[in-house]
Amino acid sequence: MFLVYAPENKEKAFLTWATVNFAANIENSRWYDLYYKGVIGGFSAFYQVMPLYEKIDEYRGNETREIRFYPIKLSDNEFENFKNHLEEVCDKSYPYRFFTNNCAHGIYQLLFDSLENIPEPTQSLLSPLDVVAILHQENRLLDPFLMPPLKENIQKISDAEHAELEFMEWQNRSGKIGFDSDREQKLANLRHLISARSVETIEMFVPYQKWIEPHRYNRIEVSALYNEGKYSTLVSYRPILHDQTDNHYFYSSTNTFEILSTSIQFHVDRVSLQSLDFVNMRLMPIHDKWFRHWSYVFYAGYKDNKFVGKIGIGKSIYLLEKQKIALEFILTDQQRNEKNYIGFETQLIKHTIGKIRYGILYEHLYENFSNENIRLLNPWVAIDINKSFGVYLESNYSNKSPFYGKLALRHYF
Repeated sequence: MFLVYAPENKEKAFLTWATVNFAANIENSRWYDLYYKGVIGGFSAFYQVMPLYEKIDEYRGNETREIRFYPIKLSDNEFENFKNHLEEVCDKSYPYRFFTNNCAHGIYQLLFDSLENIPEPTQSLLSPLDVVAILHQENRLLDPFLMPPLKENIQKISDAEHAELEFMEWQNRSGKIGFDSDREQKLANLRHLISARSVETIEMFVPYQKWIEPHRYNRIEVSALYNEGKYSTLVSYRPILHDQTDNHYFYSSTNTFEILSTSIQFHVDRVSLQSLDFVNMRLMPIHDKWFRHWSYVFYAGYKDNKFVGKIGIGKSIYLLEKQKIALEFILTDQQRNEKNYIGFETQLIKHTIGKIRYGILYEHLYENFSNENIRLLNPWVAIDINKSFGVYLESNYSNKSPFYGKLALRHYF
C-alpha cells in the first residue's frame, strides 16, 4: 500500500508524481527473522518516498500485480498539512509488526495526522482494504481507476514482435535475466524494428468498479456434520486472515495463510477437539502463469488427535483462463504421528467475482513407498449471503475413513 501525491503541482505528468509507503527494513534478515521479528517486533520501519514510475516497476516488474488507485478528496490546507507532516516523519524510524503496526497502519497514521475529521481505526489488525473502507465511509474517495497487470497489457498487443519486446523489457526491469550477448543483440534489433514503425498504444490506466467493502478477516463457523451414520455439531474459529474457501473478490484466490484455527466437535455424549491448525500456508499463483507458476503448501497442526505435518511443492496452471478455473498439482511429504506418507495432491479451484466459489481437492499418498495408500476426494462449495454471512458445503470421500458431509453457516467479523 502506498500514497501518491504531486510534490509541486497537479499539472506534472502522473508517472512523475511521488509515492510514500511505510515499510520495514529487512535487509540482511534471515528467513525465520521475517516471522519471528515480524510478529513480536524487532524490525524498524521508515517512510520511503520515490517516484511513481519506480514504484510501478516494483509492483509490475518484480511482483507483476495490478495496481488500484483510489483518489482522495482533501482541501488545500490538508494537502499542505500532509506535506509538512511527511517531512517530519521521513527521518524517523518506527517499530514494525506484521499485524499491529504494518504498512497500512503507517499510511493511515500519516493521513490521520494530516486530514481533518477522519476517525481513528478501531481494529488492531488494519489492512490496506480497511484503510480504503474507512476513507470510503467518510466520503473521502473519488471513483477509482486501475493499472492492469503487465501480462494483461502484453496480451492485448496484436503485434507478436512488439509483445516479445515488452516481455523482454519486463525481464530486464525485474532483474530475472543475467547478461547474454545474443539476447542483448536481439533486444537491440527489436527496439530498432519497433521504433521504425507505428505500433499500437495500450492504455495504461482504465476505469475501475466502485468500492465494495469486503468481509472481515475473523470467521466463526457453526456446522452440522454427518459422519459414520451419526450427526454432530462442529464449531470452528479462525481468528485472522483467510483461506481459499471464503475469499471475497478483493482477496487473492490463490495465496492463503491461516494461523491458530481450531474446530471443536460436539457429540451427544462428549466434546472433542477435531483440529487445531498452527499454521496453514498455500501458494497457488495461477493468476500470473507467465511469471509465477510454482506452488507450495506448508501445514502443521492436529487433526483427530493426531499430529499432521505437510510440505509440498508443485505447479499451477489455468485450465480455462477466462473462467478463472485452475489446476494445482503438488508433490507432498506428510507426517501423521509415527507414519510418513509421500504422494501428490491436486486441486481444482474456481474463484468468482460473484457469490459462489467451488473447488475439488484430491490426495493420493503412499506410506513409506509401500502399497498402503490413502486416497481422499474433498469437493466444496462456498456461497456469500452478504458481507457478514456465508454458507459452506463440504464432503469427504476416503478409502481410510467413512464418508462425511458438512453444512455450515459462516459469520465474518
